[in-house]
Amino acid sequence: MLIYHLNLLLILGLAYPLCIRKPSQKKKLIYLGATFGFMFFLVSARYGIGHDYVQYTEYYHFAGEQSLGSLIADASNSFEVGYKILMKFIAFLGLPDFGMLAVIGLLCLAPVAWFIYRYSPNIWLSTWLFATLTFFYSTMNFLRQDIAMCILLLGYPLLRRRDLYGVLGYLGVILVAVCFHKSALLMLPILCVCYFRPRWRLLGIYGVVTLLAYLFSRQILDFGFEVLQFDYFTKYNDTIYLNIGLGYHFLIIPAIVLALVLCCKKWILERYPKDGALVVNMTVYGALIWLFVTHHFILERFSLFVWIYILLSVPMAVECLKPSEEEREQEAALREKVKAHKTNKTRDAAYLALNKQYMDFSERLRTRRNFYWCLIAVLLIATFCYNVFGMTDGSPIEGRMGFHGVFPYRSLIEPLNRLP
Repeated sequence: MLIYHLNLLLILGLAYPLCIRKPSQKKKLIYLGATFGFMFFLVSARYGIGHDYVQYTEYYHFAGEQSLGSLIADASNSFEVGYKILMKFIAFLGLPDFGMLAVIGLLCLAPVAWFIYRYSPNIWLSTWLFATLTFFYSTMNFLRQDIAMCILLLGYPLLRRRDLYGVLGYLGVILVAVCFHKSALLMLPILCVCYFRPRWRLLGIYGVVTLLAYLFSRQILDFGFEVLQFDYFTKYNDTIYLNIGLGYHFLIIPAIVLALVLCCKKWILERYPKDGALVVNMTVYGALIWLFVTHHFILERFSLFVWIYILLSVPMAVECLKPSEEEREQEAALREKVKAHKTNKTRDAAYLALNKQYMDFSERLRTRRNFYWCLIAVLLIATFCYNVFGMTDGSPIEGRMGFHGVFPYRSLIEPLNRLP
């Protein structure tokens, strides 16, 4: 487990010198290169971990032995055509298993790093959330689904345009993502509602609809299976994937995140007018899907496409509580005025009023800074605990346990296997 803790230590250890103290675009790039570079190393050098590791490596060998035409026409498995073409292309390059995993790791990690760099107001916190809230671990298990998710992230510039051409372009992005995992079809209904301004009345409607759907989820799924006669959907009917849900303790983190984002909703919408409504909506949808996971744990996979937006919404909420650059400049300007009065040795009523204004304003900013860092500490502790819980939760499967079957870490590099 030590290697995973070292990963978190790297994320936190580089945060202050590269992201907090005198941040710059260059330092942010260095930070993302170092942190995501190490995660890329872990993904590429792994061996035998991930619940679907054997399935994916065996299929890679199979793809190398088949022609592209026969591979696409093969209906013996549920792999999508985009993934089949990708496997054939990598096999054509003659890469070994770890080479295939490296290509997949690059496809799953590079878009997330770009997404964080481009849109997150706090890249080190986004990176921490990516590592601790299972997104990173899914890149070693949900390969096809993570590729589909990353395709959708790359299409985010189209989604945030909020015009007809952007919507049509994003529809095309969804279709490309579906070529790697059919569950990306979830984004079609999401696309119809994600532009609505998240007013409290609308959120209340979401809550009522969700409660009704939650109470009758089994009947809704049965109806859906009758309408959607795709093998991908019907193969899960009447299986443990649909008949069993995760425990309610899995709702703790979604509840904390949702409460934080909704409490800061007004400020998020004001400070981030281009992205605020979108990321708040996506966070709400993700939390609601997690509620359904307590009935049918297969739905956890569907949450990925919208839950990933907490990499933006949580930092946005936190940064809204931090004094803005304008407020810091205002504080500095007031301080200079007070100093000017002291230099001129004028201690009249105007000076006393100005000094009181400065002291009161400075105290408010100091209180907000303290609250900001306390909130950061709470988030770090809560998500770290979730990460530790994820390392041991679940029944051991052939020596693997925890979320996505990636604990303990196993590698092609033997010295890494000797780490505790």
